[in-house]
Amino acid sequence: MSKRTSEHLSRRERQIMDIVYRLGTASVSEVLKALSDPPSYSTVRALLGVLVEKGHLSFVRRGRAYSYMPTLSPAKARQSVLKHALRTFFNGSVEGVVVTLLD
Repeated sequence: MSKRTSEHLSRRERQIMDIVYRLGTASVSEVLKALSDPPSYSTVRALLGVLVEKGHLSFVRRGRAYSYMPTLSPAKARQSVLKHALRTFFNGSVEGVVVTLLD
């Protein structure tokens, strides 16, 4: 992956990422079917494009459609989110996390 992934995801982007992780690869139509409260087709297509730009997804063309897949394994994605939370909320202090959890 050539660019660093942007760690912040909107609620809808997280929902889409969860679906793509669960399916392994997914088209716009497959994401739409999996969402409990789906927006329009064009909105899902645009959100998938945003996730590609942020570095969370890549894609391949399959005929007229595109298949999207995660750029990181689920374990690496969790690690990235945890590191971001550690920096954001605890100034990089693991001790701060432990104290908060035990509090």
